[in-house]
Amino acid sequence: MAQPLTGNDRTPGAAAQPFVLSRRFDELDHLTDTVNRLGAWELELIQLDKGRFSGELQQIVLGPVSIGRLRLGRSIHQRGAAPQGFLTFGIPAYNSPEFLMGGQPLNGSMLTVFPQADEFDAVAKGGFDAFPVSFSLEHLARVTHRLELPDATELAPSPSIHTVFESALAGMRHYLGRLLRKGREPGRIGTKGFRHAIEFELPGRILTALAIGRPAKPPTLRMRDHAVQRSMEFIRASDGRPITVRELCREVRVSWRTLEYAFRERFDMTPKAYPKSVRLNGVRRDLRNFGSKDTKVAEVAGRWGFWHIGQMAADYRQMFRELPSETLTGVSAREVSGRGPSIT
Repeated sequence: MAQPLTGNDRTPGAAAQPFVLSRRFDELDHLTDTVNRLGAWELELIQLDKGRFSGELQQIVLGPVSIGRLRLGRSIHQRGAAPQGFLTFGIPAYNSPEFLMGGQPLNGSMLTVFPQADEFDAVAKGGFDAFPVSFSLEHLARVTHRLELPDATELAPSPSIHTVFESALAGMRHYLGRLLRKGREPGRIGTKGFRHAIEFELPGRILTALAIGRPAKPPTLRMRDHAVQRSMEFIRASDGRPITVRELCREVRVSWRTLEYAFRERFDMTPKAYPKSVRLNGVRRDLRNFGSKDTKVAEVAGRWGFWHIGQMAADYRQMFRELPSETLTGVSAREVSGRGPSIT
């Protein structure tokens, strides 16, 4: 008999409201029915080893996104199809045992992309623990455009298996666990912050991890150095104009993956973040060196391509631990006292 912890039985396609489910099962058929009904899977689950079944399912469905965590106490043969119209990822939890997908053994550092059109065949050993995560293809197109990433089906062809950096995988596990815990708090999933986290931050983390991944043949050191050097020259010549990653790739004539790899290696940041950091430093430098009591922050920010002053101020504060207005106040105070710029 299924033992409910929290949650309501609602079918995502038929319900206007999001839902949260957390439930333990001691019957495999009940788990199968719940996954198929609530998650839009078409699964057949067969217990392989002897002993009483135990399992646990946590799930949150919110708009175009479904995230969950599935724990299985017995060895289970899984056959069927993932939700149609979605790209579905399987992210192993920490210390989850080896998983067989189509006869291929997968370890805990591998991320699986399930088939979109065809059926899959897998075997999960007792103690299996993983996060199934599904995003609608339409939604992923918006995410990749917003993050200036290649198309999701290019980053994660279906089906496919990816080895990603352990740090990125650990970050995904932690983030998914946190979302599933927070989602059970009353009223939490209706908040703007939670929706942003699950709809944009989460797919961004997964797709970025796949994009940088571990290329079968990493770009050579010479290629990486050339990409960074040409990028920096182009950024300096832009005079503060915002630059997209696609623009850098065209100018430098390298792939997105090569540029991402090179910038993370050199600066420990993405090629999208680096030009923004250059512009923020430019704003600070101008405020400190040329600011006065008559200087307007918006004018200085505009010279460096920042038109959304509120967002610029937030980014500036995150980087320099003070608002641009506070930098300017310090300049004005020195102007009044007759002291020059501080060197401390």
